[in-house]
Amino acid sequence: MMFDKFTNVPVVGISICVDFNDLLELTLPYNRHQFERFLVVTHPEDEAVIETAKLHGAEVLLTEVFYSRGAKFNKWAALQQGLDFLNHDGWLCIIDCDIAIPQQVYKQLEPKENCLYTPRRLDCRIIRNGIPPEKHWRRYKPVNMKEGFEGYFQMFHTSYEGLQERPWFRNDWDWAGTGDTIFQRRWPDRQQVRPPWNVMHLGIPYANWTGRVQPYADGQVPAQARQRRANFDMLMRQRRLNHGLDDRYKGERLPGDNITCNGQ
Repeated sequence: MMFDKFTNVPVVGISICVDFNDLLELTLPYNRHQFERFLVVTHPEDEAVIETAKLHGAEVLLTEVFYSRGAKFNKWAALQQGLDFLNHDGWLCIIDCDIAIPQQVYKQLEPKENCLYTPRRLDCRIIRNGIPPEKHWRRYKPVNMKEGFEGYFQMFHTSYEGLQERPWFRNDWDWAGTGDTIFQRRWPDRQQVRPPWNVMHLGIPYANWTGRVQPYADGQVPAQARQRRANFDMLMRQRRLNHGLDDRYKGERLPGDNITCNGQ
């Protein structure tokens, strides 16, 4: 028997989305019915994201904290503002705006309140054709088999004892990397669980942590892609100095060598 819900409990969702409206237009209508309530956190100037979120029944929180204190893209401060805004007691799901949840699953998740749930994400880098038909998802490989339980999809219950100390995310981050890895450590390994289904990731992984680098769905490259790529490389070097040679992202190839930025 098929189900049209990815879990059998009511879940509130939250996404950070700045300059990714081409993907939000795909994923939000695809995912929205799976959630009891959904919040999109974006920048006040991102009118396209605001319109798409409202069109598909999501709440919107506007904040300028992404770039406060000279940050390249402080995702985690914005996320914490969103979590505070929701003020929700129960099941929460932090989900990236480039993630599609399967519409039908053969086995629902039976979640436990002391666990963190993160499915594996499949790798679809060609986005001009939209979300692939689910009957073809088995053709796609996981983004990274060494991937942890990161913030592209983290579902959990707020009553978990490891979440009683707040805020969950600091407000002094410079980029969109690492904060989710630290957050997942609130759960011991035995309580980090893979659901019995995968999600689909659209676009280029590990590339947009200092702002959008990957091309838009129409093939245009963001005007600041080259500088953001340079910022990303700098912060990744700092990360490797802090984490050593076992950093699982060290082998990821960024889409920088072949990017053209209209002369910039």
